[in-house]
Amino acid sequence: MRSSHLRGNPDKYYRTIAATILAAVGFAVSAPSAYADCGDDIDGERVACHCGDRVVTDTRLLPGDPVVARACVGNGLLVRVGPKADGITLNLGGLTIRGSGYGVGIRVLSGGADGVVVLGGDEGQKAEIVGFGTGLQARDPMTVKRVGRIEFRGNSMLGAWLRSMDAELFDLSASHNLGGGLRLRGRNVTLTGLDSHDNGGNGLTLHGVNTTVSGSVTNNTGAGVVSMGRGLDLAGLESAGNGKPDSRGGLSP
Repeated sequence: MRSSHLRGNPDKYYRTIAATILAAVGFAVSAPSAYADCGDDIDGERVACHCGDRVVTDTRLLPGDPVVARACVGNGLLVRVGPKADGITLNLGGLTIRGSGYGVGIRVLSGGADGVVVLGGDEGQKAEIVGFGTGLQARDPMTVKRVGRIEFRGNSMLGAWLRSMDAELFDLSASHNLGGGLRLRGRNVTLTGLDSHDNGGNGLTLHGVNTTVSGSVTNNTGAGVVSMGRGLDLAGLESAGNGKPDSRGGLSP
């Protein structure tokens, strides 16, 4: 029977159950208590990010930060920038953000005047977002400008779900995500170095205008790529070993 203080808050109830189960099988978990702002310059000080916190300034994650020290119950990080503020950069430092089966690893809510940059690390580094519902989500097309050097692995829904405009995406990997690798709705977007393989759905689902994609989509349960729109350039996208035929609509002449 649920304790009385959880009856009116089912989300908190299920988070508590998930945390209990994960702890029982030996995973260290971090259940958010009170969400807070975090970043490298909060009133002149660095405030380390916990699971569920809002990144509001330029931030580079460090190995000792709570969000990477243990698995998150619920969301990993939210990114929120005021409408008149400059965009910010979130650098994951080549580290892993780990979830407990649901929530979003990084959810970009707003990108300010210039848009958010999310990098897995410096050149030669690659971060992982593992074990959430969806690894990365940005549903407003104006929120992200650059995303790169990240692997999305073992998420229960999608590796990443992005809506982007005038954006650069690069060196993204998606594997063993149950609902598919990458879902992209974009206008004037360039995606290079995609590696989407062994996902439970399509390697890439694309709704786009004037968008170019290169890389590979292989050994997915669904199609390698399902695309629609206009002005799409997929000539540099290799597709092989997928469970269903590709559907490439909207290609440039």
